[in-house]
Amino acid sequence: MGLLDDLNNENKIKGTPTSRCGYCNLVSTLTPEERDKLNTLMKDPTVTKARLAQVLNSNGHNISRGTLYRHNRGECYGSAG
Repeated sequence: MGLLDDLNNENKIKGTPTSRCGYCNLVSTLTPEERDKLNTLMKDPTVTKARLAQVLNSNGHNISRGTLYRHNRGECYGSAG
């Protein structure tokens, strides 16, 4: 495949999510209470993704703020829709 093929590929150009991210994988391992609280905090504009990543990492969950941002932007399969 060349450049023209990639430019004609809607999935590549429009950024169609193709895989689950670390956040999707993480929430699937949490208790319902943890998952609900984390999802609420992810939507809270006063809580930074950097702070959330720091709290998650301090509790043994290896995740970056970039992963949290990408999930919020819908750039993974699990957050699409």
